[in-house]
Amino acid sequence: MVSAWGCEQRLVLAQIATDAKSNEITAVPTLLEMLALKGTIVTVDALNCQRDIAQKIIDRKGDYALALKGNQGTLHADVSLFLDDPETTTTTSHTTVDGDHGRIETRTSVVSTDITWLQAQGDSEKVDEIRVTRVVG
Repeated sequence: MVSAWGCEQRLVLAQIATDAKSNEITAVPTLLEMLALKGTIVTVDALNCQRDIAQKIIDRKGDYALALKGNQGTLHADVSLFLDDPETTTTTSHTTVDGDHGRIETRTSVVSTDITWLQAQGDSEKVDEIRVTRVVG
């Protein structure tokens, strides 16, 4: 079962059962067809960080924030190296410190919109920015 959760509405907006021989990656585009995405931000986990899914969101006039992990060839490593480089121009960064359950966590988010190198690869021409959040603690 794959569901679309509306954060503001706090309810399931749509859901679709996955076929026994199918998986989430093939179900998500069908689920997106069921939704009015104009003016929304769609978030998905790293499994669904797929070109076809991103394009489907764009085609339906939505925006997206996709999680990136190691399931996209060298892309995760390339982005990590780029954001770790002190020469990288960052648009903004923000740090928060929070304590809970007897430990202190420091989260730092870094955003860069200077990503012509990524767009030049041809796979990510629709990407406007990349960001990383690191948690220590």
